[in-house]
Amino acid sequence: MMTTDYSEQDLDHTFDPDDSDDITRWGVLLLKLTQFQPDAESKTNAILAAISKLEEAMCKDLFNPNTVWWLGNAYKERGLMTPDYNVAEIYFDRAIGFYKLALMEEPEDQIYLKSLESIAELTTCLAQQAARAENSSTSYAEETTKAAE
Repeated sequence: MMTTDYSEQDLDHTFDPDDSDDITRWGVLLLKLTQFQPDAESKTNAILAAISKLEEAMCKDLFNPNTVWWLGNAYKERGLMTPDYNVAEIYFDRAIGFYKLALMEEPEDQIYLKSLESIAELTTCLAQQAARAENSSTSYAEETTKAAE
């Protein structure tokens, strides 16, 4: 099975609330709408709505790799919207888990593999940035304390 990318033509599709592919389609469209949200709060709410729909689809078909992959994408986006790296890391870990699950179901799918590789690189980079920021704020705090003495 190849990764399915949904588009505007899917809006004309008759929705079946019992079909996991249709629920996935709905979740993906919600996720795609996040790029048009005017602020971080609206974008976060749209991502959460997408996650909810994708989780609903997953309940109907636990091993649909396309649904699982999109759920990984949604959690990655949620992580990217989270300013505190320690909290964002939780979302990235969920995304990694879903990417791994999709890859287990479809081991030959290059998109699933690339998604897993890219989030590993992303989390490494963000972890390094968070560590540098923490070190610089610690250094600043130490300098400020010494200057005050």
